[in-house]
Amino acid sequence: MSTQALGFAIIGGGAVVKLPQIRTLLASQSAAGLAVSSFELENVGFTIHASYGYLLGLPINAYGEAVVMLLQNTLLLALIYRYAKTGWLRATAVLGLNAAMIFSVLSGEDSVSTTLVISARSSWSADV
Repeated sequence: MSTQALGFAIIGGGAVVKLPQIRTLLASQSAAGLAVSSFELENVGFTIHASYGYLLGLPINAYGEAVVMLLQNTLLLALIYRYAKTGWLRATAVLGLNAAMIFSVLSGEDSVSTTLVISARSSWSADV
């Protein structure tokens, strides 16, 4: 019971972690000093984390913070693209690839994402 409560508390904490950045970005309407690539890599990390939990059938409190932070980071990334006047091709490619990864996982079809998670799990199980 206490681990479930802790999991949901972590999701709650994850829900507010990016809000100051979003607020500051909206107020200044400038992306000066922000590295676009770091936010793009964060999106990949959050997607992998959430996908891993989802594909293994873990309870939402085990990976839910990754989902919440992925949504917030995607909003931040869209705002950075807008304010930094990043080319539409890069923005479309990065966000499109991220959406394709998520769709691939949620579709339930055997995919590269599923294969990677299964192989990671089996290699981890072999090490333990």
